[in-house]
Amino acid sequence: MYSKIMVVNDSEDICEVVEVLRTNEGYAVIAADRGESALHLLNQCHDIDLIILDIMMPGRSACRSLRIG
Repeated sequence: MYSKIMVVNDSEDICEVVEVLRTNEGYAVIAADRGESALHLLNQCHDIDLIILDIMMPGRSACRSLRIG
């Protein structure tokens, strides 16, 4: 079973680098380029183990919306 990592960053290059590096280490990686996309993906996939989140992205703040309880 693979651990799942979500990368949320508006830089396509950063998402790609993190995805390549983590995939090579055996992780399943999901990438989102906006907060809205990340929230949509999280509603579909509930077994994310780690979120790497850029907190300085434009648009809706995914950080405020993500609450782990």
